[in-house]
Amino acid sequence: MPSHTFDPIALLGSEAIQQWIQQNQLVDINKLLLAKPVFPEVSNKDLAMQLQALQKAKTKMPGWIETPGVVWPHVNNLAQSSSEATALFKATLPKGKKIIDLTGGFGVDSWAFSKAGMQVVYVEKEVGLVALAKHNFKSLNADIQIVEDDALQLQFNHFSDADWVYADPLRRDDAGNRNYNPEDSLPNPIWVAIQALAAGKSVLLKLSPMASIPKLVEALPHVSDLYAVSLQHELKEILVVCRPVFADTPIFHAVQLLHQFEPRQIYGTSDQALTRANISPPLEYIFLPDASVLKTGLTDLLAHDMGYSKLHHFSHVLTGNKLIENKPGRCFKLKAVLPSEAKKIKAIIPEGKATLLLRDVLATQEQIRKKTGLREGGEQIVLATSIQKSEGILLWLEPLSN
Repeated sequence: MPSHTFDPIALLGSEAIQQWIQQNQLVDINKLLLAKPVFPEVSNKDLAMQLQALQKAKTKMPGWIETPGVVWPHVNNLAQSSSEATALFKATLPKGKKIIDLTGGFGVDSWAFSKAGMQVVYVEKEVGLVALAKHNFKSLNADIQIVEDDALQLQFNHFSDADWVYADPLRRDDAGNRNYNPEDSLPNPIWVAIQALAAGKSVLLKLSPMASIPKLVEALPHVSDLYAVSLQHELKEILVVCRPVFADTPIFHAVQLLHQFEPRQIYGTSDQALTRANISPPLEYIFLPDASVLKTGLTDLLAHDMGYSKLHHFSHVLTGNKLIENKPGRCFKLKAVLPSEAKKIKAIIPEGKATLLLRDVLATQEQIRKKTGLREGGEQIVLATSIQKSEGILLWLEPLSN
């Protein structure tokens, strides 16, 4: 009797199984794992993994979700992979014809580079991820060269026509714990930069948002640009560009990505970041700089660019009398400066509920709620922050659509 071999990835991408996955997104995973096999050639464990990854991918990969036949990796692989939004932004940075993606993984960044019009070499040593990428690239109509190899063994000179090298080093140890020190990542981004620059190629590195920017600039060679990228107000990535011939001061970029909006950016050198903003008490508008601005230390430069002031020299809250739109951060209209006594606050906000924002204060949410009597919830927004001499202040804010 002839034996049959099945390609599990192709089966998971088949129309019948894809349809079952779409129709059973709310199924109880534990019951599924204990139930009899739904399909003879695919295990219920594989189906459960697809369902779990699909839930995470809904917000992270909305375009891929809509593509028939896409098969998802384990949720751990999906966790480190770029989101669709950050990958598409990242793909705007390299200006050239061909890029080598040393850490191909699930293939999101390779796909984005290809979509931006570059020739892409996807490099990955894990056989399972290579097979998955090969299948998904076909489903996504992405023409990408696949090289099954270890990035540490790759000879950049063999790709003489490549302009760029990209790497997103693995930031977990063998036990699954996160590594925030770039030197503990694989491959070591410093090694990648040195090797690629020696081969005459520009380098783009994706690093942990927890990495220290001053240490990165000091450790990496020929840094020309550094991008702190946030998505929906949460810092997601640090991107570093190194160029073969660059000895000037690096430019820092704070980038805020919002769904369906153009990226909001501000940039400047470390010297420009030393620009001191004016100081002012709260004015008509309150602006909270984005996480990317705070990470790059460009708060004062942003204030100067907007014509706003800070509440004090070390404040991360800006204020002004003119509404300024499309800057990285959130703008509010100041409704009132609240008293500190709970009874007086109750008279102003009778429902006694508010979303509480904290900037530049040592007290915790719990401590401030106890002192003010403001419970969690409701439609009101209160900012707890500080003014000069570390004096605490409560600002009652009205959110604006920008």
